Amino acid sequence: MDITIHGEVRSKKNSRIIARVGARFRSFPSTAYQRFCNEAKQEIMIQKATPIDPPYEVWYRFYLKGNKRIDLDNAVASINDILQEMRVITDDNEILHLHARKIAKCTENQTVVTILRARYEENESIGK
Repeated sequence: MDITIHGEVRSKKNSRIIARVGARFRSFPSTAYQRFCNEAKQEIMIQKATPIDPPYEVWYRFYLKGNKRIDLDNAVASINDILQEMRVITDDNEILHLHARKIAKCTENQTVVTILRARYEENESIGK
C-alpha cells in the first residue's frame, strides 16, 4: 500500500512547547507539528488506507523542496506515530525492515510511504 502525504514533515521530538500547568511544567507538540499531523491524517483518510497485519516492511521517501534539510530519524518517527494513530499499523515495534531516503531539490515537499506485510526468512524469528 502506498500513502502520499503532502507538505513538510514536522518533527514531534524537536518542535515542542513547554507550558506550566498548575505547579508542573508539561511538554506539548508544537502547533506546526499538530497542523502537519491533522493534515496528514486527512490525507490518509482520503486515500482510504486500510490496516495491515504485522510484521511490516516499510519504505519512506521524503521529497524535499529546494535545499530543505530534515532529520531522517525524527521524520520517520513522526510518520510512524501518525500511521499508528490512524491504525494503519498496530505498532512501530512490528516493523522488521525499514528503508528511508531523502530526495532533495524537488518542486514540492511530500512523503511517500509504502507499507507491506513482511515475510519471515526461513531461519528468522522475532525475539532472537
